[in-house]
Amino acid sequence: MKKALFLGILFVLFAAFSVFAQENGELLIQEPAPAPVQSQTAQSQQTQSRADHHTVDFNLNFSNIGFGLFLPFDGQYIVEMSVELLQFGINFRGSGLSMNISPFNYYGWFGGEKVLVDDGSGSMMPKNDSSFNMINAFSFINVGLYWSFLGVLGVEDDSFFISPFITFNYLFYENDLDMDRFMFSGGVQGGIYGSSGRIKYKIFTIDAGFRMIKDEFTSTGKFFIGIKYDPMMNWWHTRKSN
Repeated sequence: MKKALFLGILFVLFAAFSVFAQENGELLIQEPAPAPVQSQTAQSQQTQSRADHHTVDFNLNFSNIGFGLFLPFDGQYIVEMSVELLQFGINFRGSGLSMNISPFNYYGWFGGEKVLVDDGSGSMMPKNDSSFNMINAFSFINVGLYWSFLGVLGVEDDSFFISPFITFNYLFYENDLDMDRFMFSGGVQGGIYGSSGRIKYKIFTIDAGFRMIKDEFTSTGKFFIGIKYDPMMNWWHTRKSN
């Protein structure tokens, strides 16, 4: 089932990117041709319409590959590797707020092995032993809220951003769908943007903050620092710049 899931996701991903790569950024978002001046009222309405048209941008990423560390270095969550496929969202220029969603994330966590032991009352509880173990899981509901405050402060630089953020990941699949597991993160993200018309994409980011992971047995909260890199959008950005 996992193999079929991967093949289906990759097929959709590369098909979508092929369509995107064939389009020129200027063709993706075309400005409407100015209409002939008919009256002062009509001209005012057109000006307001164009202003409203530029109050939002769109966010798009195809393949964020991530690596991170948890602090302190103990328990079953020490090192994290991740892949986020097809992340998209909307950015409000005036407020700097943006919201992203992703239909498929992969997480690999390295740490102490989780074993079940009798807690003395007949119930089995998890306990970390000294061996090294890896947990593989996929999440299908992934939402993030960001606030890029540089624009609000008057710093006009579309290639760099710093954003406080919160993210929520749910509907995990490890060996089966786990309705109890979720992950909540909050902190600050900084990185490098690229753009094509009104479509923005993140090339490289650094996250730092707090992350809580809740599974069927325990809740683990730790400080977290990680990096993410999108090789497909970096290739597109380099190709577009040449």
